[in-house]
Order: sequence, then structure tokens, then C-alpha cells
Amino acid sequence: MALISCPECKKQISDTAANCPKCGYQLSPEKIAEIQEKALKDQKKQQGCLITGIAILAILLGIFLSHLLKVSSGNIHNTDTDNITLGDTIGEGMTWDEALPILQTGKRLYHDQETVDQFTDLYMFPDHPRGYSITFERPSLPDSGPYRITRIRRIEK
Repeated sequence: MALISCPECKKQISDTAANCPKCGYQLSPEKIAEIQEKALKDQKKQQGCLITGIAILAILLGIFLSHLLKVSSGNIHNTDTDNITLGDTIGEGMTWDEALPILQTGKRLYHDQETVDQFTDLYMFPDHPRGYSITFERPSLPDSGPYRITRIRRIEK
């Protein structure tokens, strides 16, 4: 015995019932076979949609991870210049406070606090085709001073 939906009221009823106990709809063996066949087709269609959705999600995840690996895999080359020009210029030797107004025009994608006295940030800037890895360091204690840019590297796509 299996359950089927009544074509009239949609209530779940036995496939051996002669009529629906709720609405009284009369079920012939041909009608029951038709309902079962339609239910099987609908189930296969839902499975197909689910498999298609999972495949699309897997492809998008693959594209995202591929892009993420390109950014973090170290496709980094030394810059031709020690500066980033964005209207204003960021260069080695600048303090964090001097560089901050320019850095705020971009988006920090990654931060790595390597030690208490050194960190590296990955920035992307609007209308700039490349990302930049910028390392800041400060003198070790007890002569601790401001963080200064010690290295700028351009990231190639």
C-alpha cells in the first residue's frame, strides 16, 4: 500500500481506496495508475533540479576557490618601483599614520600579524588592476616607534 494525493482535495490517501474519505472523489484503477505515474515523474524532475543545483554550486565554489588560491598562493613579484601612486603616493619608509588616508581608499583583503613588531596587509584599490602586499614594521622594544612601510610588493593576476 502506498499513499497518493487525491486529485480533488490533495489529501494523502491509500492507493487501494475506492474513493477519498475526505471529499468523496471516486478513484478508478486507471486514475490511481495515472496519479502514481505523475508522482514518479514529479519526483524525478525534483531530483534532476537538485542535481543541477548542486552541480552549479560546485562550479561556482571551484571558481571562487581558484580565485582565492591565486590571491593567496604567492603570485607576488617585486614592484618596478617602491611606490604605489593613487593620486597620492605610498612608499617605503612612510609611517602607518602617513599611509592610512591613502590605504583607506582601498580595501584590505588580508591581514597577517607576523610578530608584535611586523604585519603584512593585502590591499586592492579602485581602478587599480593589481593588489599590493604592504609590510609594516616598527623597531623592537624598548625603542618602539611607529610602524613604517618596509616592503611593497605588487601581486600579479
